[in-house]
Amino acid sequence: DGKYLVLAGYASEPGLASIGSTATSVVQRVLARVDAAGHVDTSTRLDVAFNGNNGRSATSVDGTSFWAADNGSGGTGGVYAISLGAVGGTQVLAGNVRVVQVIEGQLYGSSGAGALTNVFAVGTGLPTTEDQTATSLPGMPTSDASPFGYALLDRSPSVPGVDTLYVADDRDLADGGGVQKYPLADGS
Repeated sequence: DGKYLVLAGYASEPGLASIGSTATSVVQRVLARVDAAGHVDTSTRLDVAFNGNNGRSATSVDGTSFWAADNGSGGTGGVYAISLGAVGGTQVLAGNVRVVQVIEGQLYGSSGAGALTNVFAVGTGLPTTEDQTATSLPGMPTSDASPFGYALLDRSPSVPGVDTLYVADDRDLADGGGVQKYPLADGS
């Protein structure tokens, strides 16, 4: 809603060496909410998510519910949903996920590993329960891509909903990397 900045981080004092590889039993992962006045709320903690890895991204619709993404050992990676001030979280999608965003009421993610090598919708709407399905956006590559950041835009008044996707792919340019544009045409 434009009222908060949301960040993924750690429940630790600054300066802990190799913090990204710490176990969540040693250092829990934290979602921070920063308001326009600069007030920081770090009361939201993921207690098992992203074990041995770092939180890559977080998103929210209104600053009271969050989704965070990363990889993690032992099946602790993927996308987690959690409410403001809660400890725990629910793994709504397992895997290695880089960036999550809520766009027009739908949760999206990106990944460059495993079966998820593109930009995809996570479940339907804003899921908060386990075992959601990742649905690749139509026309996206299903292998060999390596997307990180992306933007979905509603640019055409004649097409309902989002119709243009920009993707930052970290592969070499010769291998198809760089900034890519995917306009929606005939459902693909």
